[in-house]
Amino acid sequence: MNVPVFIWPRDIQSETTVLIRLGRIVHWLCIVGACLVFLTAIIVGLGSLSDAKRSAEAAHQWDLAQLEAQRSSPPLPKGYTLDSIGGERPYVTDSEFIPIAIMGFVAGIVLAVAGRSARYVLAGE
Repeated sequence: MNVPVFIWPRDIQSETTVLIRLGRIVHWLCIVGACLVFLTAIIVGLGSLSDAKRSAEAAHQWDLAQLEAQRSSPPLPKGYTLDSIGGERPYVTDSEFIPIAIMGFVAGIVLAVAGRSARYVLAGE
């Protein structure tokens, strides 16, 4: 398998000096950190989408209940409304954490590339 050199080193040093080992350790720590950042970004993004769908459905159900109450009730005196039926309209949340999830993906890529760069500089691999 021919992997690009910026992802995986082709020429691995056979000698093991402190600097080479440090480069490898920093590289793998950054890769683990990048994976954790990716996982967190996925969880935040999916949670944000789930909340947005749930709140939109709650607002839709509230609107339907208000419409049904208006149809089935007798005419109200002037100045009265049906807003008290069902309480306040639920707040519809947007998927506001999607940009944070995207920034998490970018941060994960930057972290992985930084780890690979540290291995290249410290270990020469």
